[in-house]
Amino acid sequence: MSKNQNNPNRLEKVYNFLEKFWLVVAVLSVCLTTYIVIDSGLAEAKFYIILPVIATSIWFMRRRLRKSYQKMVDAQEQEQQ
Repeated sequence: MSKNQNNPNRLEKVYNFLEKFWLVVAVLSVCLTTYIVIDSGLAEAKFYIILPVIATSIWFMRRRLRKSYQKMVDAQEQEQQ
């Protein structure tokens, strides 16, 4: 038997962790970008504005993936009953 079987509980924990991780990265990057824009000005901080956009996009993708996975697991549980 393989050690790397897809355990639904383990995958759910991983998806939850990654979703929360990217939410924290997005919030921190917004705070950091706000500080840099205030400190350096908008012209100097144009590059830093991209970081919160990317982090927020990844968070939304992870959230959507977690929700679709949860629906799949719920559907499989319904079939087994």
